[in-house]
Amino acid sequence: CENIDILPQENVAWRLPTRNEFLQADINGYQNIFVLEDQDDEIYWTATSAKNTDNAWTIRISNGVLAEVDKDTNTVAVKCVGQILK
Repeated sequence: CENIDILPQENVAWRLPTRNEFLQADINGYQNIFVLEDQDDEIYWTATSAKNTDNAWTIRISNGVLAEVDKDTNTVAVKCVGQILK
């Protein structure tokens, strides 16, 4: 998320959304909330670690299903949320 170049870095703080933010965004219409890094993928990382902290939660956009995935051995797409600073 740090490589997004939509606004100057001093104007926005980009990060991964949490599992709950993803679920709420899905209800609200996520396409208006997240920056799409790769629109062809439908499984995305969340910022929420699982009980086993080697894993993080991912979400499948098409149906909202969550899954625990190993952080070190899997490559999963990202969507980012930004907080406007200025």
